[in-house]
Amino acid sequence: MKMEYSDRNKRVGDVVKSYRKDRFTQTELALESSMSRSGYADQENGKVLMSNHVGRAAVRMFGDPFMPVEMAQALTGVGPVFLDGENVDLHRSSVKEKTLKELRDALDHLEENCLAKPLSNLNELERTAAERTIMELAEAKTALTHMISVLCKELNHDVTKVWQDHYQHLFSQKYISKEKFRLVRVEAVN
Repeated sequence: MKMEYSDRNKRVGDVVKSYRKDRFTQTELALESSMSRSGYADQENGKVLMSNHVGRAAVRMFGDPFMPVEMAQALTGVGPVFLDGENVDLHRSSVKEKTLKELRDALDHLEENCLAKPLSNLNELERTAAERTIMELAEAKTALTHMISVLCKELNHDVTKVWQDHYQHLFSQKYISKEKFRLVRVEAVN
C-alpha cells in the first residue's frame, strides 16, 4: 500500500503530538520553533508537511532518543520502528541480549553468502539466501537502534551528540565528503 504525502504529514505530526501532549503546549513548541501557534498546529495536524526546523526543535525540546527514530520512519515509511508490542522488554539488559542475538544472526547470514559475483548472476537459491541476509541485517539495525536509544535515555545522553560525533568520525576518516559533512552538521545545529 502506497502512503500518500498527507498520510505522512499526519503521521509525523502524530509522533510529535504524542511526545508533546503531556509536557508542552502547542504554543510553547511554536515559540521554540519561532512561529505562530496556528502555523505550528497546521504542521502537527498534518495539514502541511512539518518543516525540518520544527522537527529539529521538537527533538531538541523533548530530548527523547526514540523520537527521531519514530519521526524518520513516519516521514519515509522505511527504517526501524519503535517497538511497543506486548512481547517487547525495553530494559537495557533485555535489549542488549536481543541486540547481540540479532547481530550474530546477521553476521552468520552475511558470512554464509558469497556476494563476490555480480548479484544479477545469482541463482534462485543464492538470491533467496541474499534476501534472507537483507532481512537479518534489517533486524540487526532495529536492535542496534533500540540499544542506542535505550542507553542514551537511561544515561541521559544526547542522541544528537552521538550522531554528530559519528559524522565527525566519518568525515575524519574520509568516508563522507566535505559537502555531506557540512549538510549533516547544518541539519543538526540549525
